[in-house]
Amino acid sequence: MRIGNIITALFCVFIGAMFLLLSKDFPKTISNAPGPGFYPSIISWLLILLGLILLIQSLVSSKKQEIEMALMSPPAKFVYKICGISVICSVLFKFIGFAVIAFLFILVTSYMMGLRKYTLLLIIPLAVTIGFIVIFVNVFHVPLPTQEIF
Repeated sequence: MRIGNIITALFCVFIGAMFLLLSKDFPKTISNAPGPGFYPSIISWLLILLGLILLIQSLVSSKKQEIEMALMSPPAKFVYKICGISVICSVLFKFIGFAVIAFLFILVTSYMMGLRKYTLLLIIPLAVTIGFIVIFVNVFHVPLPTQEIF
């Protein structure tokens, strides 16, 4: 697994450096408040730092770790399904809107994770979606995408 850790570490450093370069022209502060470049630069530096830590640990460690990964095991298939649903939702997000996609995503993933009580399957996605809308629209003043098809 050592080579996998080295590749992952280098990939993290590369992605962090790319995002740092892409966000370098964003203002870091606006009127003594964090600007649009503040968050991406913090995340980029953290990604670079964590990648370097993983790289150093992988190079210094003399232990040989053997991890057996079954790519078609039930947990791996579950992750593939969640990733597929996430991709589908991100594609449909612009067309259907935030409220419907968030509700359906939480509903489907809750069902996949074993929630079988129909009242909870409706109440939890509805409450979380309404909570997100209230927080982002009313507190943070972030406009959420609405539907374009209908």
